[in-house]
Amino acid sequence: MQGQNMELDKLVQAVASLRQPDAARQKAAYQTVAQALEKDKEWTPMDEIVADVRLNECRPTDKNMGWFRLNTILNTIMQKRNGLSTSRGDFLNGEDPNFNYSLIEKSVKAGKSVSYTMKGRQGSQEFVVMPFDINGTGSLNVDIYRQTKGKWTKMACEKQVRNGNIYLTIKEKVTSDTQLKLQIDNKGTTGMALVIINHNTRK
Repeated sequence: MQGQNMELDKLVQAVASLRQPDAARQKAAYQTVAQALEKDKEWTPMDEIVADVRLNECRPTDKNMGWFRLNTILNTIMQKRNGLSTSRGDFLNGEDPNFNYSLIEKSVKAGKSVSYTMKGRQGSQEFVVMPFDINGTGSLNVDIYRQTKGKWTKMACEKQVRNGNIYLTIKEKVTSDTQLKLQIDNKGTTGMALVIINHNTRK
């Protein structure tokens, strides 16, 4: 939780600084965040997750809503780190055993839901969902499910909303072969860009 996990706090603060109201201020923040994340070797992009219904995600070209532009930062850094693919493994995403932190920017249209399935998580899990508009948390409902005998069962999670971010801590440990599903419902009237951060403790 906040204050107890320095790396997670660092990632949350970096992403939060990209919530800027105008292009000039975001450009400045973008450069600062890019430099900070390039120096931070603890994270990897969570680019293995794909929406169950891609039409329920907003178009990246939608200018009627604010975007973090985080994925552009992550992609640029990973291109520079391309040599890691031969020295640290072939995953380089949230399933990679060399990393305990992963993040990605996604989106959900107004009145729609998106779900993302994932595996390769182990031990205690914490997720942070960060909408670009901090007032958007009231319109978002976030739940985590696990697959049990072919059915999805909602997992017991501790939920907290702080500084416009939704924190979810799974109360039970998961194993590396557990299939998880993160479901995000947007009950608001506008589309939302959001960043998902996962702390995969493996403990």
